[in-house]
Amino acid sequence: MAPPKWATVEEEKFFQSHAAKYQVCQAKRNYSGFWEPVFEEWFSRFPERLRVFKDVPLDVELTVEQKTEVGRAIEHRRQQIMNKFKNDMCSSKVNRRTKNRNNKMMTADVATASTSLTPAATEAFSKLFFDDMVKPTLNLAIETAKAEAVANAAAENREVKMPSKIAIIRKQTSLLYHSASDEVKQQVAEFHSPEIRISRYIDKLPAVLTEFFDELQRLTGLVFTVLMGGPTPAMGGQIDVQSFHVGATEIGNQFDLAYPEFNSGIMRPWKEFVKRVFHK
Repeated sequence: MAPPKWATVEEEKFFQSHAAKYQVCQAKRNYSGFWEPVFEEWFSRFPERLRVFKDVPLDVELTVEQKTEVGRAIEHRRQQIMNKFKNDMCSSKVNRRTKNRNNKMMTADVATASTSLTPAATEAFSKLFFDDMVKPTLNLAIETAKAEAVANAAAENREVKMPSKIAIIRKQTSLLYHSASDEVKQQVAEFHSPEIRISRYIDKLPAVLTEFFDELQRLTGLVFTVLMGGPTPAMGGQIDVQSFHVGATEIGNQFDLAYPEFNSGIMRPWKEFVKRVFHK
């Protein structure tokens, strides 16, 4: 039985205006850059507060309890929006089952991975086998991690916090090292590289930046975006670029999620610049 209709005529027009782009994402099985800009536009045009507290003027600040209730309503609406796009575009049951099965398999594999792996071992494994063993698995790992982040945020009634690309790569590298053959692990044990020290400093960046910029925001009231990039040992020495953000919109999106052209308009030219910096 089809789900009951809940969108108004004006809201139906909103879905229709984004249908073509959704179909492109659906065909590619890649929704990065689609959902968060859609959510931003939706809640800008159709504020959830006006649904929950119709009789409270917008210039009157809500209580903590009221804000919590609006937050829960926003998370519920996000899920409704996602489900409606899927239902309207007739996503095949086979594709949904395949995605669910892949997510469950990835979750189970990560849960059984050894927690005793040393950073040096996984970094050496990445240096030796990134192109052959790690890189071919990353697209699925990244999409799975993003889907899990959205699902976990909805279940825990909190804002979506996407894991960084480098964090996903490291998790996937650890998983693959754990399942590697004894011969591969022997090669890793015999390998030593000065780049491992660099990799460890890179690992510390998120914690250092978070502590520094959170305090800076507290002192100044400003928001920040930091761009970084260069050869990354965890990716076999390939150029990688990352962004770090402090400050979020009302629905919890940081700049990289709120700005639809962030990847194409900012990170892509930034990566080209970084490549020229490190060009030999």
